[in-house]
Amino acid sequence: MKKILSLAFSAFLLGQLAQSSAQANDFTSPEALENTQIGVGIAAVDMNLNSSGALYYLSVQKDLEMMMGDFDSFALFRLGKSTAAKKGNLEANFDFLLSGLLKNSIQLQNGVNVYGLAGFTVAKISEKVLTASSSVTDLSFTYGFGATYEFFPNLNFGLEYAQYSMRATAFSLNTAYKF
Repeated sequence: MKKILSLAFSAFLLGQLAQSSAQANDFTSPEALENTQIGVGIAAVDMNLNSSGALYYLSVQKDLEMMMGDFDSFALFRLGKSTAAKKGNLEANFDFLLSGLLKNSIQLQNGVNVYGLAGFTVAKISEKVLTASSSVTDLSFTYGFGATYEFFPNLNFGLEYAQYSMRATAFSLNTAYKF
């Protein structure tokens, strides 16, 4: 059931993204990138161990051009990797993390936006104890919230909390450039 919901949600987000991008005749034109943000983030990721690992990710966000009340809606995709979190001889890390998220944002004032996230993440999680290792690919519901501040018209910085799986939470700093 999780996989069916994940596929349906991803298909919806990709359909919305394709519909808004198809309005531009040429995907290399500046209009194709209109209302798109490209960003990076770094996070302290807690995998229920004594020490946290560092999660690095790239993000692409596209305005879905639909309103939900006072909220603007966006499709947000992330691709990331982490360093190992440790507890004694146990290490755990994300070999990769791929998220498809719906982001609803509301502008407060003076360039401050707050938002909520909901979607799905596919992650390959590796664990190592001394010389033995194992890995599992996990599909999880993902949620979070955060705030951004627009320092310049096309550049923002933000803070965020996200729960990527039952055993991985992250606090991140991120930045994005809006085309």
